[in-house]
Amino acid sequence: MSTIATDASQGNLFRVTLGGNRTLGTPTNPTDGRVATWELVQDATDSRPLTLGSAFGLGSAVSSVTLTTTANKRDSLTAICNAAKSKWYVIDFAKGY
Repeated sequence: MSTIATDASQGNLFRVTLGGNRTLGTPTNPTDGRVATWELVQDATDSRPLTLGSAFGLGSAVSSVTLTTTANKRDSLTAICNAAKSKWYVIDFAKGY
């Protein structure tokens, strides 16, 4: 399973087309309070799963992340960095665009 690498200092929106099973790795160069959104696009094969790396935390509002399985559809995941906890808390997940 390949890991999606994100350099958080490079912006707030990161778009990736999933070409297989992927893990969203811990973003490098985090800044406390930074909000980042990942646009996750299924390729033409569809049904590509995503696993969140250990730095991502889920709460009661977003308690799981299961991607849309339709080819070429996109989902978005938004997280906020808590540098003191070394965590990226998932604050939004929208599916099926």
